[in-house]
Amino acid sequence: MKKTVYALLTVIAITFILFIHVESNHYNGVAEVCLNSCHALEETEKALEQAQIYDYLIIYDLYNKDNSKVYKGNINILLSGKIKEKTNIELSEYEVLMGDKFAEKNFAYYPLGREHESNNKQYRITAVIKDSSDIYYNDLSMLENQNIKGQRIYAVLKNKEGVNIDENTFLSILKSRNINPSASIYYDNLGKFLLKIMILCVMTISLYIIFKYMNDLKKFVRGLISGYEERKYDVGILGYIKEQENSEVVKRIVLPLGLIIISMLCVIFLTVKYINLRMPYRFNPVSPKSIYGIIKSFHDFILYYLTDGLTEMSMIMFKIVIVYFGSALIAATVYIIRKYHKRKKPE
Repeated sequence: MKKTVYALLTVIAITFILFIHVESNHYNGVAEVCLNSCHALEETEKALEQAQIYDYLIIYDLYNKDNSKVYKGNINILLSGKIKEKTNIELSEYEVLMGDKFAEKNFAYYPLGREHESNNKQYRITAVIKDSSDIYYNDLSMLENQNIKGQRIYAVLKNKEGVNIDENTFLSILKSRNINPSASIYYDNLGKFLLKIMILCVMTISLYIIFKYMNDLKKFVRGLISGYEERKYDVGILGYIKEQENSEVVKRIVLPLGLIIISMLCVIFLTVKYINLRMPYRFNPVSPKSIYGIIKSFHDFILYYLTDGLTEMSMIMFKIVIVYFGSALIAATVYIIRKYHKRKKPE
């Protein structure tokens, strides 16, 4: 059982690191919605207005060799914390935000503040993005003479009063306007998912402590009672407890009892916390339909990103999958090697 506890503590440590990574690399309350076809800007903005979303970013991916993207809205939703260096970003149609990898390939000198030409138009480079090969234009006229590869919406799911907007309600409004999402991620759900994993692990450890020390406590109490039953005619309860050997037994009762109470309070608190971390879907583990629905949704989700490419934010989710898968693979490899060496040892 101790090995299981150590394994759970390892999962908690890994999950906590991933949770910090998610919290520090996404804009609070943002949802990424990838569409299966492109829609006019006015049409998309009307849907956002109907959903009472005022803080958003719309991106059009273009078919060209430069990984060009045209955007409208709050670019900070996508690039917050990812700007390497910048001048004054004016959100002008004559400016461009450039990835540092793109700049290394196309500029002999550092490009910030210099001019960049595209489609016979001059743009001023106002920001350089960390670890990126993309280039972002705020010039919507580029959409007129370019083939559009895909469209994405980044929406902060809060209205002007700061009230949260339900993710499913937002997606339903898009569908009602024939704007059909192929994949969507609500980034707060990633944080909730990781918190739920940590809560379940801590609750499991707490329950282990409760059952382990409960058994120890029963043994101590039984020993104390049986010893007193033998001497109850010779000494009172307080006198019996004050005896040195029995006071040690009492100390051995107090510590387990304290750990049991703390663990019980921890389980109650974490149970309430777990219930309050509501996810946008319901999963019934005994329903084949529910299981099939989850598997199909996950399959479609992964298939979209593998087919159409990872987005800037979906990369965070795939890092989480890779870390968990890699950790499980390492653990399995270590376990197999240890088993193999144990068999090889001479008796």
